[in-house]
Amino acid sequence: MFWHFLVPFKDTRDIWTECNEKGEPIDGIFKQARGDLPESDQHLDHWENRPNKIVLNGSDENAVVRCLPYKPNRDARTLEGGEVIEVAPQFIEEPADYKARMGDEIRLRCSAIGPPMPQIFFEKDGKIIESTKKSNGETEIRKTINSTADFGEYLCIAINSVGESRTVAKVAPNEAPQNLPMDDAEHQLTIVNCTKNGTAQSDHVIWKIGNELVDHLDDSTHAMNNGSLVLSYFAMEDDLDRVNCFVDGEPGDAFQLSYITINDVVPVVKIKPVKIYSHPTQNVLIDCWLKRGNPLTTRIRWSKDNVNLAADGDKIRVLPNNSLLISNSLHTDRGNYKCRGWNSRGKSWDGVDLFVEDAPNTVNANIGGRLNDKSLTFGEMMLPANFTPEIKSNDIRMTIDNLAGTQTTVTRSIMAVVSMPLAFLGYDSSAGAKPVKQRPGNFERITNYEFESGEKMKVKQKAKGFTDDSMDLDVEFEGEVPAGGDYDTVEFDPMEEELIEDAPGHVTGNGHSAVRFGPNHKVPFRWRDSINFDENIDNDFIPEGETMKVTSHPEVTPDGEVKIATTVGKLGRCPDGFTKIKGRCRGLFFSIRDCPDVTSRL
Repeated sequence: MFWHFLVPFKDTRDIWTECNEKGEPIDGIFKQARGDLPESDQHLDHWENRPNKIVLNGSDENAVVRCLPYKPNRDARTLEGGEVIEVAPQFIEEPADYKARMGDEIRLRCSAIGPPMPQIFFEKDGKIIESTKKSNGETEIRKTINSTADFGEYLCIAINSVGESRTVAKVAPNEAPQNLPMDDAEHQLTIVNCTKNGTAQSDHVIWKIGNELVDHLDDSTHAMNNGSLVLSYFAMEDDLDRVNCFVDGEPGDAFQLSYITINDVVPVVKIKPVKIYSHPTQNVLIDCWLKRGNPLTTRIRWSKDNVNLAADGDKIRVLPNNSLLISNSLHTDRGNYKCRGWNSRGKSWDGVDLFVEDAPNTVNANIGGRLNDKSLTFGEMMLPANFTPEIKSNDIRMTIDNLAGTQTTVTRSIMAVVSMPLAFLGYDSSAGAKPVKQRPGNFERITNYEFESGEKMKVKQKAKGFTDDSMDLDVEFEGEVPAGGDYDTVEFDPMEEELIEDAPGHVTGNGHSAVRFGPNHKVPFRWRDSINFDENIDNDFIPEGETMKVTSHPEVTPDGEVKIATTVGKLGRCPDGFTKIKGRCRGLFFSIRDCPDVTSRL
């Protein structure tokens, strides 16, 4: 009997805690996700068994406790004067060392934080692995060991404007003996089937012992997805007095018994595709193959984004062969799905990313107007953008070389980013959210931008709806933006905006971000939005009394490629400074509809 080993062997980890402005720990302790379980969304798990006294930057219970540079998913820490504390990247998840054999799959995950948010990537043998370059502070390598060249050191590098941090993971050959002794103990199992009208049932079967549902975590029983119940002992008919089965809620007629003796092994599960692409209303089938192990003793459980899935009528079903069936898929079914298998000997899991595409393939912007005292003539500048769904965002990709003319590279980069109507294109994962194609496709938007370096710009957008799987719009620029001086590249801080529907068919919003030229030149900017669309269209774009939050992460590469990862979500409240009056958010700011040329700083 051959055993496969794929064992991370780092035995220490960091414990991260939120700290106040003085560097003192406050409530909220986190640790790196365990290697034998799927990762959490932020690659951190809550640390429940924390010590009574936290020792910062010291050791406690085989863990090093450190302050997070800033609170996850919140604003960066600031000094009393309001200055943001910028730091070199710090790792919150380091890639684990692995011992592997040919044919094994490895996953190296690495994530770091700032602020500012670092770019992160892997290197091997002095060469950057281009597919791992990310701007959101998280990256991953997932590959199969096919040759000796796959062994070695993998260097994770995180870089921001303050500095650079590095950590290394070693992937080494597993030299453990291939033939390991089995347990001499044999397992006697009883297989119980529930019958109706003399036929064993496989669908919609529920098992109870006494009045309690069979516990998935109890090693003595296993309710299989094919409807059978497996008992980890030799059971006679008299032993089944407290066992009951139900089919579609009705009691079964009788039991069918069979017996088997096995030697158990650690299970290995495998999902063959790494990514699955689908469209709304299509059925999605994800197969989980038990590569090694006994199906009678191996429990299978599915999760989405690390939350366990439960059968949901005909919407979500686990089939008798352990495959997951998602019927009539929605764009919110997008996510990372994991199949986990475990028995008394051990556990394993594998995952797949599911993309349910809900948006047009392209966004075509027809550019015109005047910017930095240079004319932009309609028809001469077309900016096509490709639309790519990711697990947690919709990514808009374009090339600034398509913007012909004499504008600088920095100016064209800013033009490309602000030309996209991000609130209408971002991914919304909330329950009941509408896909992109069901949001308003015809609208007029006026956005006034102010840069702290003194430039002001107005951008007018007129969207013409969705045709032939594309969105077409006219974009007119008027004003000035930073030209970048001697710099030919630009970086963007995350762009955040909050919008409300303050009147039927009218949306107003406020946003902020910053552009960076080199390590020491940062220009913050803000904007005000005014958006009009047909109030008679029942689209419920932003529910009354709620706020839409748009978060975008623009990234501009040296070769002129622009990517904007965008998400939208609903906040069940009005923005700061607003209050709900007659069901709508109203506040201290007058409507930009009343004064469309307002460009004064808020």
